[in-house]
Amino acid sequence: MKLNYNKNKFLDERLDTSFLYTVKSHCEQMMFRLEVRTYELLEGGNQQKAMRRLEVPQRGIEQVRPLIQLYRGSFLLIEFLLLMGLNIYCWRKSGINHVLIFELGPRHHLSHHHIFEVAGHLAVCWCASVLACLHPFLLSIPQQLHPLFFHVLLLLLLLNPTAACHAQSRRWLLCKVLTAPFQPTGFAECWLADQLNSLSPLILSLWDLLGFYISKINWVDLQPGGSLYRVATCLLQCFPPWLRFAQCVRHFWSSGHSIHLLNAGKYSTVFLMVTFAGLYNTARGNHNCYVSVYLYLWAMATCISVVVTVSWDLRMDWGLLRGNGLLKEQLVYSREVYYYAAMLADVLLRLSWAINILLAQMKDSDAASVSSLLAPLEVLRRSIWNLFRLENEHLRNCEQCRAVRDFDFLNETANDQQKKNSTSQHNPTSHLGSQSVF
Repeated sequence: MKLNYNKNKFLDERLDTSFLYTVKSHCEQMMFRLEVRTYELLEGGNQQKAMRRLEVPQRGIEQVRPLIQLYRGSFLLIEFLLLMGLNIYCWRKSGINHVLIFELGPRHHLSHHHIFEVAGHLAVCWCASVLACLHPFLLSIPQQLHPLFFHVLLLLLLLNPTAACHAQSRRWLLCKVLTAPFQPTGFAECWLADQLNSLSPLILSLWDLLGFYISKINWVDLQPGGSLYRVATCLLQCFPPWLRFAQCVRHFWSSGHSIHLLNAGKYSTVFLMVTFAGLYNTARGNHNCYVSVYLYLWAMATCISVVVTVSWDLRMDWGLLRGNGLLKEQLVYSREVYYYAAMLADVLLRLSWAINILLAQMKDSDAASVSSLLAPLEVLRRSIWNLFRLENEHLRNCEQCRAVRDFDFLNETANDQQKKNSTSQHNPTSHLGSQSVF
């Protein structure tokens, strides 16, 4: 009892009244100045390099950033599948014949239910993998292997040779993507290449994942330096627009229409953006005097690309700006506000896409985090683009008598069906007449 009394007395008289306990703000400032001084002495003020050198445990968002970079690509894939299922539902609801546009089999094609099912299963596996990586003590598997297992699962599902998991659709997708530049292209091939342009962050994420496991780089620094990495990043960013560029050139070679050359020029502006962004980041890392010059050149190329691509989206791909205000004469969707909202969203999301091209090449962790937030916005923009691009294509098919608008058998009521049945009983030739019509 006396020992406890002396201990409490010592705590009250000595520790609770000490300078370290009463003036906590001064202690925090001293600790902050000590950390800053340590960073300056070790790595010239670079906090991340100094922490890696001292092997300081990660705290807060620093612990989650590696996971964001590793799982970003698969998240974009799941988001794309969910929005694609929503697109198919909207097309069917609005009477847009996407089966005819993509030249799919009328009896064997994926509906929005199938797409939602695949996206839901992948989302569950993705969440389980992320949770297992965040809490590695629950399993005996090393933390770094969870992202690898999940992406290997995705690869096995895509290349599965059996008839499971929608084999016919997977073969159609692989055939269209891999043989796009080497065969005559139609609407489906061009449409898939446009989707890849919005999924370029997914390709970069796979490149980061490959570099992480092959080079055995540090868990924190997922992006190795060097000119080879910067060149590979630029080439990967240029691959989707190059694929679409090659398709436009092939279209011009086959048809001789100059409009395809203009479309190819639109995609060539992305090459300039990526090139100047790479030069800017290289000069920025080497403290070159031409940093501001490359930044201005990138800004000019970005302004040109955004203006050209937005104008092409609205005028050529969506068929807008042709009368009826800023819209067009024939509209499939019920309200005009949908079109105006989509036009505004296309402009704003195009700007975020352009900024993301610059941020995707930066090695800073803050830039990588912002890039991870902007990448899903581009997938959302592509989903909006899909809605109005197929609407325009459907109206073209209607003008060429390849499709019919407002032709729906599902609106017949049960009473109408009973009347038809009773009429057919009184008039036996009605069945013959119906066969002659269709």
